[in-house]
Amino acid sequence: MQRRRLFRYPLEERSLQETFHSDALPVSCNCPCSGCFIRHASVSVIATCHLHTLMRVVRILSVLPGAVGVLCLLIGGISVYGIDLDPERVQIPVVPCTEVSDEGCLVGMTGSNLEVPAGFLLMDIELTIEWSEPSKSWIGVVDASYADSCPPDGDGLTACTKDDFEYISGGPESSGDFILDLQPGSYRFVSAGKEGADLDEQLVTITSSVGIAPALELLLLVIGAVLLIGAIEMIYPVEVLWKRFVDS
Repeated sequence: MQRRRLFRYPLEERSLQETFHSDALPVSCNCPCSGCFIRHASVSVIATCHLHTLMRVVRILSVLPGAVGVLCLLIGGISVYGIDLDPERVQIPVVPCTEVSDEGCLVGMTGSNLEVPAGFLLMDIELTIEWSEPSKSWIGVVDASYADSCPPDGDGLTACTKDDFEYISGGPESSGDFILDLQPGSYRFVSAGKEGADLDEQLVTITSSVGIAPALELLLLVIGAVLLIGAIEMIYPVEVLWKRFVDS
């Protein structure tokens, strides 16, 4: 009667036979990796059988850190370039400056604060502000505390001049545009006409660029790279690849 073969390939059968020895343990093992049933096998055969199954599980589990790593790299990469939002356009009046005093033209101020919460410390948000009449007026950003020393009246006009403020961004020396890097705090916008400017309106364009803080970007990129390398290592261990390279 022809002996039934337990292995598909002669090399696999020969490799298994070489592992048998005289003191083999009489144990039974269901081997899902090859579909065989072993009655008398050595410990090394059983370990090899379970190793194949374990490697399959490891490769499946490597999908999760690999996916998270790719996601971190994607978010960090997009944040490096930033996301530009649609610009906002508003019409604002030019503060007239027909009668110039010795101190200069009076400055107008917005009636409410621009509040930036502490959570924005993790974000990198820039406002690009442009106005259409730089020859007639200027625009700047100051700390909201100036609303106490130079409070605006009902028309938004203060009793202060340009030299009474310290500007966070923009100001009398700006040439028609400036960039405001939003950090946690409170801000007010101020504006004044230049000498000889009459009452008029001008178009102000505000463009926002949103991203993640540089330190957090770097952290995401490092975490993403480590997770992706770890996932590749789980699927293709360096030792195995090196051994194949040496053997070849």
